[in-house]
Amino acid sequence: MVTEQMVRDAFTPFEAANGQLFMEALSENVSWTAMGTNNPMGGHWTSKADLVKHVFGPLTAKLAAPMKSKVSNVLISGDWATVEMTGSATTKSGGRYDQELCMLCRFEGEKIVEVRTYIDSALVKATLEE
Repeated sequence: MVTEQMVRDAFTPFEAANGQLFMEALSENVSWTAMGTNNPMGGHWTSKADLVKHVFGPLTAKLAAPMKSKVSNVLISGDWATVEMTGSATTKSGGRYDQELCMLCRFEGEKIVEVRTYIDSALVKATLEE
């Protein structure tokens, strides 16, 4: 059974700006969908490697330091958790990257096996185009 503490523990590495450690909370064959029709990182991936290549890699390459995140709300329904977060960083060009996002995460045991993420895609696009 998914608990709020279990979800918060899974996202603790994100809050500590440690994306590599967060990846340990994901199943090897995680199903990750970044929503949005005009989202430059939008799409569907089914492995950690593809997720790093298409989602985390392009964004982190534009940031001066890892994004610091904060989980603000966690809602549980069965094996699903809704995680509302904020994240902030400075881009390599000195701009601000202040993101608000929501992730719907399905757990199997301790691992996240499915994610649907909703983000400010205009901010992502502007940052990737810097």
